[in-house]
Amino acid sequence: MTDDLASFVDTQYRKDFENGRLKAGYEAALFCIKNGVPIPSWLSELVESAIKRDFISSERRGRGKAAPIIESRRAALSSAIYYEVERLRTLGHTQRDAFAMVANDFWQNIPDGKLWTADGVKNHYIRYRRNLK
Repeated sequence: MTDDLASFVDTQYRKDFENGRLKAGYEAALFCIKNGVPIPSWLSELVESAIKRDFISSERRGRGKAAPIIESRRAALSSAIYYEVERLRTLGHTQRDAFAMVANDFWQNIPDGKLWTADGVKNHYIRYRRNLK
């Protein structure tokens, strides 16, 4: 029975997967899991990378916490904001003006659709400064 199902997976999904249709690979993996069929060798790399990616993205995620990848991006953004504000302060600008200048620069030059404000920049700055200690 499992040999029949394994050959069904090969005939039904393998050709589409090898022709670049990634969804066929995911459909084949789901079919194998639901029916207790071993994952074929041509599909094992995709399944392994998907499991690793899912594990990493959900690692240490608890109630009310962001995924580690989001946290690392947020930390990188906070770091960039902190050092840009500090650079502007060494040039003689006040901290308040530096927040506004960074917010204006981000709003005009980063096409993420987010309206950057001086308060948003200040929050990132404070979060990063707090973690430095």
